[in-house]
Amino acid sequence: MAPERVGRHAILSKGCSERRRENDEVAKTWVVQVREAAYEAEEILDKFTIQVETLQLKRERKNRQLKGFLPLPPSSVLQHQENHSGDRYAWVTVSQTYGIMEVFKSILREFRKDVLDSMSDGQIIERLKDYCRERKYLAVLDDVWDPLVWENMRVTLIEGGRQSRTIITTRNAKLISVKKAIHEIEPLREKDAQELFHKKAFNSNGGSCPEELQALAEKLLEKYEGLPLAIVVMGGLMSRQARTPQAWKRILDDYNWESNEGDDRLSRVLSLSYEDLPSRLKSCFLCCCFFPEDYEIWTETLDCRRIYRNMLQIAQVEKLNWTVESASGAILKEKPCRLSLVDSTFHHVPNHSLDRVRSFMQFEISWLAPPFMDHIFPQLTLLRVLHIESYSSIMGLSEIGNLVSLRYLHLDCLIGELPVTFQNLQNLRTLVLMGTQVVNLPKWISRLVNLRHLFSTNNVHSDEPLAIGCLRNLQTLASIVAKDGLVRQVRKLTELRCLHMAGVRKEDGEELAASIGSLRNLLYLDLVTINEDSLKLEIFPSSLEQLRIDEQLEKLPSSFISLGSLTKLWLCNTKLSEDPFMPLQALPNLAVLILWTAYTGKRLGGCRARGFPNLNSLVLYAMEGLEEWGEVEERAMPGLLFLRIRLGTKLRMLPQGFERLKGLEFSHMPMKFVERLHQDVGEDHYKVRYIPNIEFL
Repeated sequence: MAPERVGRHAILSKGCSERRRENDEVAKTWVVQVREAAYEAEEILDKFTIQVETLQLKRERKNRQLKGFLPLPPSSVLQHQENHSGDRYAWVTVSQTYGIMEVFKSILREFRKDVLDSMSDGQIIERLKDYCRERKYLAVLDDVWDPLVWENMRVTLIEGGRQSRTIITTRNAKLISVKKAIHEIEPLREKDAQELFHKKAFNSNGGSCPEELQALAEKLLEKYEGLPLAIVVMGGLMSRQARTPQAWKRILDDYNWESNEGDDRLSRVLSLSYEDLPSRLKSCFLCCCFFPEDYEIWTETLDCRRIYRNMLQIAQVEKLNWTVESASGAILKEKPCRLSLVDSTFHHVPNHSLDRVRSFMQFEISWLAPPFMDHIFPQLTLLRVLHIESYSSIMGLSEIGNLVSLRYLHLDCLIGELPVTFQNLQNLRTLVLMGTQVVNLPKWISRLVNLRHLFSTNNVHSDEPLAIGCLRNLQTLASIVAKDGLVRQVRKLTELRCLHMAGVRKEDGEELAASIGSLRNLLYLDLVTINEDSLKLEIFPSSLEQLRIDEQLEKLPSSFISLGSLTKLWLCNTKLSEDPFMPLQALPNLAVLILWTAYTGKRLGGCRARGFPNLNSLVLYAMEGLEEWGEVEERAMPGLLFLRIRLGTKLRMLPQGFERLKGLEFSHMPMKFVERLHQDVGEDHYKVRYIPNIEFL
């Protein structure tokens, strides 16, 4: 980090740390003034940097013209169970921003595990109705806010008969009037509230409150009147404080306890918990404000964002006319540095300057025309983060190529190619192509020499020879097709941490092994072959933490025993003839093991004592030739919590040794296998009787 920025961030951190009380207006004003001065200085530095980079780019273009060539970058489903009679259970979180069809789809997926993408809304409703008529079910709709949710769903769900039930949880009192049976959650009793608080605040001390803090703990508990969430939050906050009466009394004295009723009481304790966070975590927490509710946020996305100044989010506006007289125009006079647009419709372009905006994020925009883009992007001269969804025209996106300060670009839109102007983004660090139709990487991608992360949900390739080896700073490359010498170039990417490569051919085997073996910093590797030819891969870097192999192997490489850092392993379609359990159980840190059509033998070896010392999840899928599973010795798999077996069509019985499991799931298993585990008459029921959650699908 440059010295100027180190100093700037030090000043900001100092200002934030010295703001101890909400009512200290002098400190607040001082912090605001320091921030303003810092951001103005940052703008000057950024503009100077842009001018220097622009001059360098012009010189490079001039030199290339002279030389005549161009040089060579889920709230979601929570629970699902089924018993032997075919009854079904579904738990679906609804929240405030629900879509009724998404709720229907979630319930049906839980009931049937259906693939619904190709079905119309009418077909989904009819399928759910038919299913509810045929079986008993229990559906839990969690966190419902809108009374219309039940009105929209009762016609579908009520036809399940008297033995079926729908449970709704809500914090909205208006929903109470439409329910037949109401169970109102009472506040915690004093003893239970005290036990919960002590457990959170003194977890490292076994939940025991020191005598000198008992009186202060009781005063804190009085403020929340048995509200569980507030008690949990406050307990977590106090667990980070010094265990002295002075430190606890400061919290009581500094906190504004007035107007502490209802939802406001909960908001205040959450606010206090936020204020106690370190400055680096505050920035990460505030990033969440820019995403829609229930939006799945990638951790990589948060890593690429920083909080620069004030924030503005325009959300759920039916008609947003962006003009001088409009309300949004008045807001934009504040000149935000980060702008997030959610579910809005635009009819006019803004007349206010956006030259201070560093981050522009757009979600679920129902209409965003190229003229809008043509107008707005030239103003975003200092933009560093750009996230665009639901846009289908390459015309407006061409303007992005002029945003030379851009560091992070996320495109989730229906475009088939990348605009050629993107080659100007010499400062780009991250390029994410989600849900696009881009499958061909242009040759100029190799000019983005500062690129660190290149991610696509499609398997991308290039119609021309691609000099991917020029991207020496690349840390993530996913997902790319192995062709035209690309496998050989991968060995030049010495900074690579994550590699997902598809279309690997048998003739690539030796070259691929040499390239992978040279990547000493590689943490995640995913390989998929183009056919069923066997590959010979003998060398894997010892740094690997996650490995997925989707290709036929002659046998497990001997280098597997050296993968001491490996925590997750997927073996898919490997069709090994040798038992994989024997070498794999020696891996010291392996936590998740998934074997999917990985082994063709009839007998899977047992597990010796102390084998798989850290394994917590084991999945066996489509092991159709497997008939017998060897003995699991005592003290083997000591940490195993979950076992799933699917399509084990010939497996006769479950071995003993899984009594400590928390979850066990079977799918498409032989009837005799299931009968042996039956609660009443099964001869093997003793092997699973202490497992709390068993599912037969």
